[in-house]
Amino acid sequence: TDAPVTMEIISADEIRSSGARQLTDLLARVPGLEVRNTSSVTGEVSIRGYNGPKTPRLLVLVNGRQVFNDSYNEVNWAAIPVQMEEIRQIEIVKGPNTALFGFNAVSGVINIITFSPFYDDADSMTVRVDNEGSLQGGGVVSFHPTENVGVRASLGGWSIAEFEDLPLDPRTGSNPRNENFAFGVEAGIQLSSSTQLSLETTRSEVYRLERTPVSTDTLVDITTSSYRSRLVHDGDFGLISGDVYYNESTAEYGLLTTTPTTVATSLLSARVEDLFKVGTDHTFRVAGEYRSGESTINSTLTPLITTEVTVMSLSGMWNWAVNDKVSTTLAVRVDSMDRQSDTFAQFFFGGSALDDDATEFSYNAGLVWKPTAESTFRFQAARGLQVPSFSMLSIAANPETSVVNNYSVDYDRALSGINGQARFSVFYQENLDMTSLAMQPIMPGLGVPTGPNFGDSETKGIEVSLEGEIGSHID
Repeated sequence: TDAPVTMEIISADEIRSSGARQLTDLLARVPGLEVRNTSSVTGEVSIRGYNGPKTPRLLVLVNGRQVFNDSYNEVNWAAIPVQMEEIRQIEIVKGPNTALFGFNAVSGVINIITFSPFYDDADSMTVRVDNEGSLQGGGVVSFHPTENVGVRASLGGWSIAEFEDLPLDPRTGSNPRNENFAFGVEAGIQLSSSTQLSLETTRSEVYRLERTPVSTDTLVDITTSSYRSRLVHDGDFGLISGDVYYNESTAEYGLLTTTPTTVATSLLSARVEDLFKVGTDHTFRVAGEYRSGESTINSTLTPLITTEVTVMSLSGMWNWAVNDKVSTTLAVRVDSMDRQSDTFAQFFFGGSALDDDATEFSYNAGLVWKPTAESTFRFQAARGLQVPSFSMLSIAANPETSVVNNYSVDYDRALSGINGQARFSVFYQENLDMTSLAMQPIMPGLGVPTGPNFGDSETKGIEVSLEGEIGSHID
């Protein structure tokens, strides 16, 4: 690929031939990705290290829509409302990419792309049953009710028994069983030869065992829903798009009492961008985005905690095809954040509520050099941002945004003999003002969660991968 980023792509054929039942099973096969399974249906995923419970460094998208949850800066993999059968490809971009995709893309980005209701025909169904009594099924169907309208619909779920020897659920008195149900519908409308409108809604419900940020095993009910509208126009001023979506999720954690702790999170995002060319060698993208997020924590053990964050962002990208062998890309982004939050210190220790603002910038720079048709060098530098989670704003005393500086060099070599390629990557990463949820003891056997900026860290590494075909049946 000539893209100025380190990218891996998993195709629909690879997904189908892998036999993977869950997204985390599939991602575990990608070089540079670390998957820490917490059950057969979910886990923690990181790129190039720093994995842990509710890892906050990886931005996950579905068709460009954030499914990364701002409450704990986490990804609930089991709650992503996508069936394996409807995925056209998965793009994995390694390294900080805040300027290109948004903050919290500090270790990388995973964008799950589904079949298009405009162009793709997708009709598939899968059912799995095992000898332990677990059941899983999913499917996707696409159709065109009129010549200018396309629809894609998916439905699926699972019920898996794997923790029956653990203590009973105090809320239901039954053994824990991981269960999921999800559906999604997207309609694409061709308004004219140059204008498309897409409307989408999704919903997922998950009941599963989870390890929380305070390191206790608990059963959690998670419900997510999303609503999205996207308008794209290809005209004289470039490819102009407007994208508005609303995410909401509710998680009920069964901790110490029979009344669960409820964490409710919502996000409204509105984005406008224009992608256009100047001459034949220069491509530009300018974009503006508005985000408004809110989170509430409600428990019998604590007062109602409310956090609100508003973000205004401006970004730009310039790609210059210097010649047929060299191209460069520079992307910059500025985020202006207004943050207000109740705090635990305010209620328990007479502290004050949080009311502050912050402005941060990020960049991605890349140069691609193709000395021969078979060889590609890729040089990259980036500054990424990991902003504090909503829960951390209510816990920590004025947490700082973590900054990640990254430098990397890739070499790709096409291998025609096996219809594949070899890749060698070297990277160095500097992490400043890292944060993590932790427990602060206040007396023997009792602690409170904290979220301090605990220090800096460096990491460096080498990745080597080889892919291709052996004969006509082995990839």
